[in-house]
Amino acid sequence: MLLSKRCIALWLTSLFILYWISLSLPALRRKLFRCELSKVGQFALYSYNFGNYRNELHGIQDILLSFNKYGIDSYFFTNRQIPPVNGWEIIVIDTNKEFTNRSAGKKLKFQFHPKLEKYRYLIHTDARDARLLQMRKWLSNGLMYFVLDNPQYALFVGEHPDRKNIEEEVNVLFGHGGIQPQAELENWKKFLSDEFVTLNEVRLPELCTWILDTHDRVFVDHWSRIYDLLNKHGLWRDQVVFSYAMVTQALKIKYIGVKATHHSAWED
Repeated sequence: MLLSKRCIALWLTSLFILYWISLSLPALRRKLFRCELSKVGQFALYSYNFGNYRNELHGIQDILLSFNKYGIDSYFFTNRQIPPVNGWEIIVIDTNKEFTNRSAGKKLKFQFHPKLEKYRYLIHTDARDARLLQMRKWLSNGLMYFVLDNPQYALFVGEHPDRKNIEEEVNVLFGHGGIQPQAELENWKKFLSDEFVTLNEVRLPELCTWILDTHDRVFVDHWSRIYDLLNKHGLWRDQVVFSYAMVTQALKIKYIGVKATHHSAWED
């Protein structure tokens, strides 16, 4: 009988310990994650809109506010005066002085802004509703944890849903002069013609949403070249330049399925 009471006591004690651990682990994980984010190299989220061509700014405040729960420093760049958004720093850039609306966005995308220099990890999303919601889903599913757990990668980016490589991307733009001047595209295709076999080995990304580790200086130097190449060759579309600029850095890129709903789907 005494043995039975001792067994019961041990069993109840074990249950209590397991229950305490189950309550403590999420809090401990959050505490450890906050410690990671508080390091000198931390995350910043940024987005931008210049020209408001698709009326993206209409109602954008509500979506931007929904990112505040992640506790990330957040910046929105624009050439328009927009109402303040709690938790976001709104930075107005005069595109009339130095940039077109298109080039201002490309400059921020590939060569960043002085406000972002102090952060290690940059989280980028286009300002369209679908892109913002995509990044919010990724963050809610633990993308920042995944980034911290995988320092061998410098870029975490969505895979392109429709095309696999740069040659497909170049070819699909012919006949679409409104989104890419055709003479410049033809010249670019000739320029790349002898390299397509190699460049097609680099999987085509969708460069609307990504996280980049700015401490990988070699990677960032190649990333920065995308902006320079676009300007030099009169190109408007990031994807027709990406593989050419990043071919030597391909092993540092982690592609994320656009429809991924949990971090386990990123670990293939």
